Amino acid sequence: MEQEKIQSYLGMTTPAFKMYTDILMSENERFASSRFRRFYKDGEHFLGLSMYSYYPLFFREVIQLEEAHIKNLLKFSHFHFLGLFLLDQIYDSNKIRNPYEMVVLVRLYQEAAYSLKDLIGKNEDIMDIVEINQIHNDVSMLNEKYVLNYSQSYKESIIKEYCINKYIYAKSALQVYSLFDQTVKEETLDKLNLSHDYFAIGRQYLDDLLDYEEDFNEGGFNIYSYHFYQKHPTESQLEEDDEVVTYMISEAEKHLKNAVDALDNLPVTGWKRYLESYAKRISSYKVKQIG
Repeated sequence: MEQEKIQSYLGMTTPAFKMYTDILMSENERFASSRFRRFYKDGEHFLGLSMYSYYPLFFREVIQLEEAHIKNLLKFSHFHFLGLFLLDQIYDSNKIRNPYEMVVLVRLYQEAAYSLKDLIGKNEDIMDIVEINQIHNDVSMLNEKYVLNYSQSYKESIIKEYCINKYIYAKSALQVYSLFDQTVKEETLDKLNLSHDYFAIGRQYLDDLLDYEEDFNEGGFNIYSYHFYQKHPTESQLEEDDEVVTYMISEAEKHLKNAVDALDNLPVTGWKRYLESYAKRISSYKVKQIG
C-alpha cells in the first residue's frame, strides 16, 4: 500500500508520519543488517512496510498510547504481521520464491515472539488469548488447504468462522495494544473486535471473488468457487456465474458495512477510514462488470 494512503487513513501530519516511518525503517535495517546483509545491496530495502506495520496508530483515538510505548508496539506489529503474511504467501503457493525465505520467516517469527514477550511480560491472560488466536489461525490455514472442499456442503456459519479465523491475528494485536491503555473500556474493545470479525468476512468474500482463478490453480479453498460448484456440481470448468457473483458482492457489501456500523459512536479512527476506503473496491468491481 502506498505511504500516502496510509498517512491519509491515519489523518497524520507529514512530520509525524515520517517520524514513525523512520522508526520502522530503522527496525528493518537492524533486522536485515544483523542477519541477512549478504542477501541485499546497500540502499536496498530488505523488508517492506505495510499498513499493518503502523497498526497501533490506526486506533490511537480510542486506544490511548504513550509515545514511550508506541515504538515497541510498532516493532511488534511490523514483525508480527510480516511473519504471518510471508507464511500465508508460502502456504498458498506451495513454493518458496527465494532460497532464504524460510530463514527469513523463522527470524521474523522470532523477532515477533521476542517483542511480544518484552511487551506483555508475565501477563498470562493476554498470552492465552494470543495463543488461542494463533491456534484458530493455524486451523484456518489447514482448512483452506486440506479440509474444506467443493464437493461437500457447509453451513454458512462454518464459512464465516473460517473467514474470521483467517484474520484473527489482527485481534491479537488489539489485545496487546490495550494492555498499555488503562483507560480503554471493554465496550470499546468489543466494538473493535466485532468490527474486525465483520471485516474479515467481507474482505474474504471480495478477495475470493477477485482471485478465484488463482486460488483454484493453487489448490486452496475459495468461497466463490465453492458456491459455483455447489450450483454446478457436474461442471469441470470454473467460470464466472452472474448469480454467484451477485451473491458474493452482496455478502461483501453487507459485512463491510457492518464492520463500519459496529464501531457505533466511537471516535473516527484510521481503522474506520480504511474500512470505508476498502468498501469502495466493491464499487470498482461493479463498474468493471458493467463495462
